Amino acid sequence: SLGLVPDHAGALAGLEAALDATESWPSLAALLARLAGLAGDPVPASWLHVERALLLDRRLGETGAARAALERAVELEPGIGPVRRAVVDHAVVHRDQARLAALLESEAALENDPARAACLELDGARAYLDVGDEARATKLLEHAHARPHASKVTSARVAAELARLLEKAGRHAEALRVRKSALATVSGPRIELLALREIAATAERAGELSDAVLA
Repeated sequence: SLGLVPDHAGALAGLEAALDATESWPSLAALLARLAGLAGDPVPASWLHVERALLLDRRLGETGAARAALERAVELEPGIGPVRRAVVDHAVVHRDQARLAALLESEAALENDPARAACLELDGARAYLDVGDEARATKLLEHAHARPHASKVTSARVAAELARLLEKAGRHAEALRVRKSALATVSGPRIELLALREIAATAERAGELSDAVLA
């Protein structure tokens, strides 16, 4: 019984090895929760919760309990790193797009590199679109579009998706501004011609006839 084992690091580590060797998964999950509670430092405690979540998910098929353990882990260690990566991976594996979108959005807010943050926001927006949340996707894309120093590829993808959503919402003047700003990311005469045609079509819908003619 776990209740008879003293709260001593050596004793608990030995029990963990024994439970793992005998594939006593429920008891091992309980032990990992106990170890996490005893850990004085949030970093090892968070990783113990991650280990427990992996065990619950892969060995016991308890997806909900695994998610709760991961949420506790990221509460203890909210920064960018392996704990957050494990939480994101769990959302990806279980195709939980709403949760994935929120995780990517929150990670983008923590990210100091504007180029990587824009990529996270683009992926987060796509996940929001997967669950039909166009409002939050648009907001995230607007944030990504305003970021400096994103790569040309990311900037072009953000602009294209954002312009499409703005037009769908009837915000043609804003879509036109986005399309015009994206011209700087275009390379090659064929792609530039397509971009100019899109600008002309958007300008016409926005009632900006001068831009439609110039394009």
